[in-house]
Amino acid sequence: MRGSTAALLLALAGLIGDADAAKPALTTVTAASNADTTTLAKVGSIVTVTIVSDQNLAEGPACAFKSKNEAVAGDVTVAGSNKAWTCKYTVAAADQEGAVTYEITAFKNADDEEGDAVTEPTAAAKKVDVDKTPPTKSALTATSNNQAADSDNAAPQLATTGNTVSVKFTVSEEIQTPTCTGTKTGSKANAN
Repeated sequence: MRGSTAALLLALAGLIGDADAAKPALTTVTAASNADTTTLAKVGSIVTVTIVSDQNLAEGPACAFKSKNEAVAGDVTVAGSNKAWTCKYTVAAADQEGAVTYEITAFKNADDEEGDAVTEPTAAAKKVDVDKTPPTKSALTATSNNQAADSDNAAPQLATTGNTVSVKFTVSEEIQTPTCTGTKTGSKANAN
């Protein structure tokens, strides 16, 4: 009798273990925006969480987004099939600036087993921040590599054909490489 009881307990333990193993799990969860810098989002940017499950899902996930701990203003769309899904929303002017967080729930496999909820991963590569404040810049300064300094300034202010004009400014945050264009002022170039 003891042997059959032990066998029954082992069989039950195996069934319980199998039931837990049958739950779907999300093996990949990444977030990115469609902005040039995918870790930043501005008004109008689309933030996408890409999800991969270890099993085909019969019922796609429910996703909730927050920006700086407040629910986002826009609608969340969920799309996908089998193991690959996405959750998206468009950043609105009403959304708070700060970290985008999300929760993924209610995803089920064909056996109606629901996976455990997943919240935002901690890896920096998987984070998106809403940034609605444009960068500011300091006043522009321009100098030339012309060796003839103008009498009122120690730095060269005049440029002639073949000289290089450098424009310097400081910005309030990291930016992409700016595009600079210039125009000539005055009716003729200085002879220096």
